[in-house]
Amino acid sequence: MSYNCNNHSSVLTQHIKKKFKKDSDQHQIINSRHLYRPIMNPSTLEPRRDLPLHKIPELLAKITGTFSSTSDIKQSALIDRHEQIFERYSNDHQSLSVNDILRFCYDLSIEPDSYEVLLFCFLCRAKQMYLLTKDEFLLGLKTLGNHFDSFIDIRTILMNYNILLYEKEFYLWTYHYGLIDEQRCLTTQNAISLWRLFYSKAIEKPQILDQWLNYLENNTMNEIPKTITCDTWKIFPQFAKFIQLNGYKSYDDTEAWPCLFDGFVEYLSKSKLKALKLKLFHIEPELKYQKQGERSILGDINHISRSSTSLNHYNCTTGVLRLSDTKSYKFSLNDLIDYGIIGEGSFGTVCKMKHEKSGTMMAVKYIRSTADEQCQKQMLVELDIVMRENTCPHIIQFYGALLEEGDCWICMELMNTSLDYFYKFVYHKLNQFIPENILAYITFSTLQALDYMKSRWKIIHRDVKPSNILVSRTAIKLCDFGISGKLIDSITKTRDAGYRPYLPPERIDPMRATGDGYDVRSDVWSFGITIYEISTGYFPFRQWKSVFDQLQQIVEGPPLKLTIDRLSDDCKDFVNTCLNKDENQRPKYKQLLEHPFVQKANNLQQKENAIAYLSDIIDDLEKNTDTFQLCYYLP
Repeated sequence: MSYNCNNHSSVLTQHIKKKFKKDSDQHQIINSRHLYRPIMNPSTLEPRRDLPLHKIPELLAKITGTFSSTSDIKQSALIDRHEQIFERYSNDHQSLSVNDILRFCYDLSIEPDSYEVLLFCFLCRAKQMYLLTKDEFLLGLKTLGNHFDSFIDIRTILMNYNILLYEKEFYLWTYHYGLIDEQRCLTTQNAISLWRLFYSKAIEKPQILDQWLNYLENNTMNEIPKTITCDTWKIFPQFAKFIQLNGYKSYDDTEAWPCLFDGFVEYLSKSKLKALKLKLFHIEPELKYQKQGERSILGDINHISRSSTSLNHYNCTTGVLRLSDTKSYKFSLNDLIDYGIIGEGSFGTVCKMKHEKSGTMMAVKYIRSTADEQCQKQMLVELDIVMRENTCPHIIQFYGALLEEGDCWICMELMNTSLDYFYKFVYHKLNQFIPENILAYITFSTLQALDYMKSRWKIIHRDVKPSNILVSRTAIKLCDFGISGKLIDSITKTRDAGYRPYLPPERIDPMRATGDGYDVRSDVWSFGITIYEISTGYFPFRQWKSVFDQLQQIVEGPPLKLTIDRLSDDCKDFVNTCLNKDENQRPKYKQLLEHPFVQKANNLQQKENAIAYLSDIIDDLEKNTDTFQLCYYLP
C-alpha cells in the first residue's frame, strides 16, 4: 500500500481546523491567541517555537477544559481564608458554640451582646441564638466581602455596614432569632433587650422607644403579658411612626391595634411629664440649635405645642439654679415654662425654657438616663464645681441641673444661633463671605475657650465643630461638653468620641498615633477643619460614602491646604498649620494664640467691629423666612 504524505497532511489540517472551530464555539480557548500560528500553507503544519515552557501547562489545561482563571483562584483563596477563620474557633469543626463565639468577639474587640454581633448573626442568617453552623458562619464572612485582611478590618466593616436596605428583613429576623427552645413567642424580657439592641446603632430609633420599653419594664400593675407576639413585634414600627406623626392623643383603641398598645397609650396619658417629652413627635428631626426667639431656622414652628403655664403637679427632684453670684433659686421642672425644642445635641435634646420666678430664658438640655443614678449624681456634682469656676467669657454659662426619674436636665445660657447655621446663612443665603477680621475674632475666642478648659480644668473638648460654637450679638462661645473627658497625664485613650468628619488622621487610623493616646492636638485638627469650613463656606472634603472613603481622603490623601486668594498669608498659614497630618508637628493652644493671624483680633477695636458684624447678621437671620440647604460639601 502506498502512503501519501500530502493526503495525510491535508486530513490532519482539516481535523485541526474543525477542532479549533469547535473549541472557539465553546469559549474554551477564545483568549489563547498564541495557541496556533496561522497556517500559511495548508499542505504543511509547523510546530510552535515561540511558546515559553512555563506556558505549556496552562495551554494544556485550556485544551482539556481544566483551566482556572485568576478570579477563580482568588475566590478559592478567599474561601480557604474564611474556612481557616472558622477552624480557628470551632472545636467540633461543624459549628461555633457559645464559648467559640465569645472568643471570636474577643479577637474582634466587640462585646458579645453588641449591635455588631446581632448584625453579623443576621448576615449569617443564623437560625438559633448562641450557635452558628459552619455554613452560616461562612455565609456571614462572604457577605462582608473580601476587603478584610485582619480582625480590625472585620470590626471596621461591621461597625460601618449599611443595613438600611434590609431593615425590614433584619427586624423580622431579630424576632425569630430571639426564640429559644422552640418558643412560639418571645419572652417580654428578651423582646425588650432585642428592641433596645436593634435600634442602638444604624437603624433610626423610634422616638417613643424609650417610653415603650419603660412601660414594658415597669409593669407596676402586672398588666404586661409575659410574652410578646410576632404580630405585636411586626406592627410596632408602624405604631411608633403613627404616634410620631399624629401624637398619642390621635390614637384610636377601636382600630385594629394589638391590645398592648392600648395600655401603653393609657400609660402615657396618665403622665404629664412623659407627655412633655412626647413633644418630640411634633417637630422635624432636622431642626438645629439656632437662635433665641419663637421661629426656628427652617421656618415657623408654631406647630410645636408650647406650654402657657408651668409644669405643675409633678413629683420632681429639686436642684439649685445659680443665675449670678447674688441670685440663686431652688427649682424643679415645676418652675420651668417650656417654649419648644430648639435643637438636638450629641447626647440629648435642647429646649428653650423660662424660669418662671426669675423670668430668665434658658437652653435646657434633656439627656436620657444611660448610667445608674449614683454615677449621675456624682457627674452633676463635678459639673457644678467645674462650671461655677468658669471665668472665661467664651465658654457657655452653666446655671444648674437636676435629676428627674433618672433623666438629667442641664440648664445653660441661651444664645442666638450656632456657627454652623451662621456661616451657611452668610455664604449660601446672603451670598457673601465672612470677612477675615471676623474669622480672626472667632478663632481667637474659641482658642481662648479651649485653652481655658485645658489649663484650668485639665479637659479636652473632643468634639470641636461649627455646631458646638454658639453665636450671640455680643459673643462667640464654646458649648457641648457632653463627651469631654478629664485627662490623665494630658492623654486620653478613648478614640471613639467625637464627630467622625472632624476626626484627625491619628484617631481614624490609630496606627499613625505616636503615643499611647491623643492630646489637645487632636482638637487642633478639628478646629482647623472648622476654620477652613467657615472661611470657604464648604466642608473641605467631598461627601463620604463609607469609612474607607474617609480613610483614603484624610489619612492616605494629600495634605489639606487652604489656598483662597482673598485670605491673607497669615490666615492660610494658621489653618494649614492646624491641618498638619503629623500630630507631632501640630502646635498646641498656647503657640496658636501667639500666631499673627490670631493676634489681629486681640484688641478692643477688633472686638467692637466683630460685635457690630455679628449683630447685623443675626438681625438679618431673624428676619429670614426662607429655607435653604444646610449640608454643604466640597463641590
